[in-house]
Amino acid sequence: MSADRNPEIVTLLSPSGEASARVLVSQGCNLFELVVRHGGHPVHLLWHEEDFETGTRRASSSGTPILFPFPGRVRGTSMTFGGRTYPLEEGDGRGNAIHGFVHTRPWRVITSSQSHLTAEFHAAIDGPEILSQGRWTGDFLLRATIEVADDGAAITLHVENTGGEPLPCGWGLHPYFRVPLGQGDSDLCTVRLPVTSKWEMVDMVATGRTVIDDAADRLREGVRFADATYDQGFGGLVREDGGEYVATIADPESNAKLDVVFGKPYREIVIYNPSHRQAVCIEPYTCVCDPFRLEQEGVDAGLIVLQPGESVASRMRIVLSSLRD
Repeated sequence: MSADRNPEIVTLLSPSGEASARVLVSQGCNLFELVVRHGGHPVHLLWHEEDFETGTRRASSSGTPILFPFPGRVRGTSMTFGGRTYPLEEGDGRGNAIHGFVHTRPWRVITSSQSHLTAEFHAAIDGPEILSQGRWTGDFLLRATIEVADDGAAITLHVENTGGEPLPCGWGLHPYFRVPLGQGDSDLCTVRLPVTSKWEMVDMVATGRTVIDDAADRLREGVRFADATYDQGFGGLVREDGGEYVATIADPESNAKLDVVFGKPYREIVIYNPSHRQAVCIEPYTCVCDPFRLEQEGVDAGLIVLQPGESVASRMRIVLSSLRD
């Protein structure tokens, strides 16, 4: 998004008005602020850079970037599918494409109410150069619905193939959760992920092989934030009794617990600690990064291929509650 474009921000309130959120629609429909009351005090659950709402900061640096049509890195600057090669932009400083291209572009508001926002990115309308420059296989529609409740928020993504050819894709959410969950000591917080295996990665790109070691075991049991230094993907997710996956940040000093709740088609998690150490990213992905190459190599990487007219949806909830009664 260029610096001379006026940012479009939608403010949402929960039905009771106890929780609030702000969404930067004009840069990726990014839920960049979420404030929930806990213990009589407002708690800011999402971290964002100063002045992020101006639309002049790096789109993937703050809030909740939406990553589509691929999350994470794709090795190099091209994607091959169906015998054709599609050019991609370098974006990680290492010569790789990263995080797709909808998180940097303006979206359109479709409906909005006090606690609810639906916005769309339709390639033919909102990014026609994607099609005219042959940067993807065909047209697609991505719809995001953001709902604010008293205890958090939910993001539902609807992906539809609106073109005439098969649409290969994967997606993810990249929320920056503030640590601590209040005014306590971040080092005492713990992070827990429902994972059993780790991606093998070379030069920050997944090889398609998984590693069974104690890194996944430690995260499944809970790692102190003081000991958490990650930029790593994990798989082998384990469902809770309700059939969903739950990742948790627990803050014993503020007696607060933040649950990140999601289900299929999400099947992987990336955890990332920014160098500023004010947040931890818990990122549900539908696929291993670079699924296009891996699937060609015979790896089940989670690549989703939608036929013309087909669609699929995903949902992630952010829920703040008390750690102890």
